[in-house]
Order: sequence, then structure tokens, then C-alpha cells
Amino acid sequence: MNSSQEDELEETNEDNSDTNNDSNNDSDNDNEANDHESNDNGSNDNVEDGEWGPIGTVQEEPFTAVYKENHVNWDEMTRALQYATGLSGEEMTVWYIRNGGDHQTAIGTVSTSEKKHSPYEVTLSWVENEGWMPVSVEKKNSNPYIHN
Repeated sequence: MNSSQEDELEETNEDNSDTNNDSNNDSDNDNEANDHESNDNGSNDNVEDGEWGPIGTVQEEPFTAVYKENHVNWDEMTRALQYATGLSGEEMTVWYIRNGGDHQTAIGTVSTSEKKHSPYEVTLSWVENEGWMPVSVEKKNSNPYIHN
């Protein structure tokens, strides 16, 4: 790949990133109106499948997911959650990150402190040699990790 192709790819990735952030911001407004609706499982119909790419990784194959804070895998999963939701590290509270059913899928629950009762549930998928990639984002109507 020559330099101009790399520049073009980088611009395309930045444009896609802006598009994802814009759509997340738009969906936040739509979701606020739905936050008061609820059903038995605590979720609503606000599932968003995105056009996200893998976030990159320093981890080597064969990959083994480690769910411990301060581990590189946790840091990379957290970056992928930020990417999917558009939340910054300062405003995002990670409620829980768990195995999503196999060693190449994870599910994270995150929110802002202001909207802790209506978090995002993000499904991540491991892409070999490329890192965690968001697959879907669902806005929940309740937070199972808050015990009042």
C-alpha cells in the first residue's frame, strides 16, 4: 500500500468514526424518549448494529481472553466499549464485562454516571490479530448491577 492509499484509508476510517459517533448521538436522543418504557427483561428495542472495525491489539495469537482489570485485554475491551458507545473514558462507568458465550465474544455493560439506570450493553467479538470489534449496542431500561 503506498502513502496516498494509506492516507485515503486513514481518512475513510476517520469519516466512519465520525459517522458512528453522529449516529450514536442521534440514537441517544431517540433513546431518551424510550427510557421510560420497559418490559420484563429490562431492555427495549433500541439495538444498534454498527459498521465498526476492530480497535487494534498488542496481544498475540493464540488469543486468550482475560477478564481482570489492569490487564491489557481489559484495557482493549474498554477501548472497544468507548468506541461503540461514543463515551469518553472519563464519563464512562464500566459496570461489568463478561464472557459472551465463547472465548472470542464479550459483553460489556457501561453507562455515564448521570444515566446509570439506563446503560448500554455492548457485544464485542475478537478479530484474530486485529483486536476487539463492537458488534452491537443495546440501550437497556434498567441496570442489573445497581442494587438499591
